[in-house]
Amino acid sequence: MRCITTQGMKFYCRPGDLGQWDESIVSGCLKGMYGDGFTGTVIDIGAHIGGFSILAAQTAERVIAFEASTANYEMLLRNIEVNGLANIEARHLAVVGDGKPVSLFVNSQNSGRNSVFSIGQDHAGAEMVEGVTLEAILDEVDEVDFLKSDCEGAEYGFFFATPVEKLRKIKKMGIEAHTCETATFEDLISFLSCAGFSVSMSPSLAASARMLFIERV
Repeated sequence: MRCITTQGMKFYCRPGDLGQWDESIVSGCLKGMYGDGFTGTVIDIGAHIGGFSILAAQTAERVIAFEASTANYEMLLRNIEVNGLANIEARHLAVVGDGKPVSLFVNSQNSGRNSVFSIGQDHAGAEMVEGVTLEAILDEVDEVDFLKSDCEGAEYGFFFATPVEKLRKIKKMGIEAHTCETATFEDLISFLSCAGFSVSMSPSLAASARMLFIERV
């Protein structure tokens, strides 16, 4: 483990953490949507070790960060502390469609690729994690200025299960959408478009993933 400093922020990281700081979401959202930074309430689903949450917390009033992996969550807490941030609320929960406890399959090579789906995983085991729905999260807030999601396929379950009137509390989103055994990113684009959001898509991150930039209209 080592501690590095970037753009005035400190991060403790492990060898498998480097390169997993949501660079495409951060750069695309900041440059394309927010200019100099985030405001209001930000929700981070799949917070990993805090790369996005800590950046957003520099200007946002409140960041609610969800991380399912115990090891990643502990690193997230450490990075929040070393940066002295009191406006990040870290929660050790998996955001899922039904809010029930779920098995999280741990990727042995990449700490940012843990998933509720076992297919294609290079497993280092699995852990049971308490769940929460996106609807329950949105019930806590009046409005969400920005929601970031990077959760290796779990996004379909919780987005599709959330009533449209609750989703429309969200002004803007950055989603790394993954093709998985239950749905594809085209399904998510169609769903969000029908819910009254404009959706733009980045070039391919990989054969099975796309970056989606979403804005309420």
